[in-house]
Amino acid sequence: MRNTAIQDLEVYIGRASTVGRTMKRWKEHSENRGHTWASVLFQASRAHAKVLEKAAIRTIQRLKTQKTLCIGNANIVGGANGPDTDVEHEFVYMTWGWRTEWSDFEGKPSIDDLREIAHVVALDMKGAVTEQQLRNGLEVAKAPLSQFERLEWYNPE
Repeated sequence: MRNTAIQDLEVYIGRASTVGRTMKRWKEHSENRGHTWASVLFQASRAHAKVLEKAAIRTIQRLKTQKTLCIGNANIVGGANGPDTDVEHEFVYMTWGWRTEWSDFEGKPSIDDLREIAHVVALDMKGAVTEQQLRNGLEVAKAPLSQFERLEWYNPE
């Protein structure tokens, strides 16, 4: 995996209500998508997990539309469509493996592309996630691969 080109990878971001459901989804992705690896990205209140999942999906959709998604493919559903549950917290997870289809990648996004994506997604999110939060996260894509960035923490208060 260390020497794998990012264009050869496919990712999926989803959310699940329990550890058991998360493990079931990982198994499904392994069997149906050929994804070999998985990770829980974070756990949050159900409301916040839905907001962040929706922001991620909208951002990926914009990157795909502009042909600047720099991985082989990202499997997404059209919205934060995970089932509503009565649990207090949910897990947001990612699975990944070798791509099964290509995105129409034409090159890394420019800073102007990223700023426009952040602006459009922030408007769509109606204040739930700010344009600056999105810009901080997206602009990491312009950093050299050897450089590390601090994480942008989501704080709804």
